[in-house]
Amino acid sequence: MVGIFSAQHVVYLCFCAISIFLFIKNREYVRIRKEATERVFLGILLFQQIFLLYGWYFIVMDFDLAISLPFHMCRLTAVLAVIHLIFKIRAAQDASIFFSLFALASLFYPKDVYNFAHINGLSYMIYHLQVVIMSIYSVMILGWRPEFRAFKNAALIFTVYFPAAIITNALTGGNYFYQNSRPFLSDLSSLAFGAFSYFGTLAGFALICFCWRAVSGRISAAAQHGQI
Repeated sequence: MVGIFSAQHVVYLCFCAISIFLFIKNREYVRIRKEATERVFLGILLFQQIFLLYGWYFIVMDFDLAISLPFHMCRLTAVLAVIHLIFKIRAAQDASIFFSLFALASLFYPKDVYNFAHINGLSYMIYHLQVVIMSIYSVMILGWRPEFRAFKNAALIFTVYFPAAIITNALTGGNYFYQNSRPFLSDLSSLAFGAFSYFGTLAGFALICFCWRAVSGRISAAAQHGQI
């Protein structure tokens, strides 16, 4: 398994940082080729989800429901991204962008991740990096902003997802949304940690919206006064 800031983790981080830098640097090239870019996004996600991730779970892990379902937040983010790319559903886009914050956090705090020579480790790197880059694409190229409607859509989908993950954990012995084997606050009761996870996540989403409104409001006010 990959340890935090181990040599392999640093390789992951460097590869992701270089990829994100190159994507941002070439954003104008991407801007004029949006449709082609989205087809590439979709192709990579489908390859990663179907052949790498779930192919490995079917062949090697006998599709153990405790670990194989798309109830880890990063996997759900990838599924929502695929739904948005195919059907152009705004709510799926909103939720995938907010949820991609967990993918970003997972890049810095890997848990139960194989090394990059393992098919599961390769899958981890591909879809975590992919959903982060897709969020950057949505913000920089498509003009997505964390407005109230986006928060509402993400909060609604998370509210449906969270109890489903808890119930699935109870039925399968899984650790979806890390409610059993926790990365922190292991001394809290299950109920207290569950409440913290749910309300803390929604509070984080709301904070992003609040910060955006505050910053955009200041920019608009400055523009009206000719300060920028």
